[in-house]
Amino acid sequence: MATKRLLFFVVGLVFAACAVAFASSPSGSWEPSAGPPGGSMRAFVAVGTSLHAGTDHGLYRSSDGGASWQLEDLPLEQAVRALAVLDHTVLAGTFGGGLFRSDDNGAHWTPANEGLPQVPTLYIYALAVSSGSVFAAVLGETSESIYESTDAGRSWSPRGATPPGGINSLVAVGGTLY
Repeated sequence: MATKRLLFFVVGLVFAACAVAFASSPSGSWEPSAGPPGGSMRAFVAVGTSLHAGTDHGLYRSSDGGASWQLEDLPLEQAVRALAVLDHTVLAGTFGGGLFRSDDNGAHWTPANEGLPQVPTLYIYALAVSSGSVFAAVLGETSESIYESTDAGRSWSPRGATPPGGINSLVAVGGTLY
């Protein structure tokens, strides 16, 4: 098995609508990467050796450790607020366009909103994965709720209302959401 190298990214300062990302080297020092363009980075995930970064201006992918980034072809140009990976499926939660899923590392994207509120503007604030399920913090036109998918984002079921004050991020540990 190949040696795994962990990449840690820190959301950096934004200058002239460009985001700055930092990657840790094996020595533990931080070095700037090329960072995807597109404003503030909202989410990161890794699938194999590819990195995906959600920004205010779309979803970017790097296949070379962050040295270069390409804009992924989501059906709608949306700010991407949340990302999750379940097996080889990548889910992208957008700010206004709902959820999208890719089964081929971002080459093709399809809407993944079955079971979510059917409203013109659907905000996905956070995604989390635990024990084969994906959880989403969803804001429709009138309410914010948590939804769960047990089929890698193909369909969703309501799990309950969000706590007072809403949710900005989620983590799932053993079926418990935090």
